[in-house]
Amino acid sequence: MTIIQDRRALHQIPELDRNLPKTLDYLQTALKDLNCQVFSPLEGALCAYFDFGAPKAIAFRAEMDALPIREETGLPFASQNEGVMHACGHDLHAASLLGAAKLLNAHKEELCGNVKLFFQPDEEGDGGAQRMVNEGCLENPQVDAVFCGHNSTGTR
Repeated sequence: MTIIQDRRALHQIPELDRNLPKTLDYLQTALKDLNCQVFSPLEGALCAYFDFGAPKAIAFRAEMDALPIREETGLPFASQNEGVMHACGHDLHAASLLGAAKLLNAHKEELCGNVKLFFQPDEEGDGGAQRMVNEGCLENPQVDAVFCGHNSTGTR
């Protein structure tokens, strides 16, 4: 699947806070055939680890949770969860990180360091990032830097 297809699939199944069973299932299914270890450090979170034998790692982070907003876009891939919508772009964040996982797997022979991918819950809630750090996501191997992005519609 392409990032666009993954984003649209995730857009249809928005979930709140750390209660993300459909989102996690979608991502775990997509990651299962890639050359990475997949684990859940805490409720609602998912990590993928590409171990290339280096002592340290870099990481990339994306949020997954949605907002309690009713979608009225009329899009063919609109939310199927009444009253919940990916109005904040976290569907794009998660799809982009999944796309990065696919690229890492396709180019694993060219990489010289380990990479961790953090699919974070509860960005809109009570601090999913801090809870992931508290659970040791930045250790074993040590993460030297974490990168993440954000998106904008270009309107203000």
